[in-house]
Amino acid sequence: MDWRDWIAAIVLFVEFPVPVFWLIFHTLAATFRPRVRTTYLVAGLTAWLAGGALVFGLREYLFAGVSASLLATLVGLLLIAFDVYLFWRAERVLGTQRMVGRAELAGARQLASSGIYTRLRHPRYLGMLLAVAGTCLLAGTLLLWVLALAWLGLVLVMLHVEEWELRRRIGPAYDEYRRRVPAMLPFRGPARD
Repeated sequence: MDWRDWIAAIVLFVEFPVPVFWLIFHTLAATFRPRVRTTYLVAGLTAWLAGGALVFGLREYLFAGVSASLLATLVGLLLIAFDVYLFWRAERVLGTQRMVGRAELAGARQLASSGIYTRLRHPRYLGMLLAVAGTCLLAGTLLLWVLALAWLGLVLVMLHVEEWELRRRIGPAYDEYRRRVPAMLPFRGPARD
């Protein structure tokens, strides 16, 4: 594995488990409210052990020594860097506690609608998608592109679950926010019911 493959592996280890974590988290948040640590343990271990096992188990095929062109390498690194930028912008609005789901566990009804959240409802998911696309450009194997497409399907399911949970928890204020602000693509219109 060369340096591009190592960057790709680290990004995959960080990003691939996220939709699994949030699917578990949003689905079970109400059940686990009294047991905050248990929620993080169950969701975190399940997601990152599965994601880590997937990346480690398929490493020979995911990073099969395909040499990315200079252009693919530069674009891939820029996409990953933009993910870091979107993460930073989201964290500035949400703070660490909300970034890791404390609001869901507390049943908080506060809506994040300032900063980057005036333009996108889910900037972190856009960043994750860009980082995984960047990883595909760095590593360049067909299997990685196929896994990325399957992962995209999982992200879309998770996004639907999160939207449902936010509408249920926050109520009409979220519906109004949803009508005004697009989910992940700033050039698309707001959500349609």
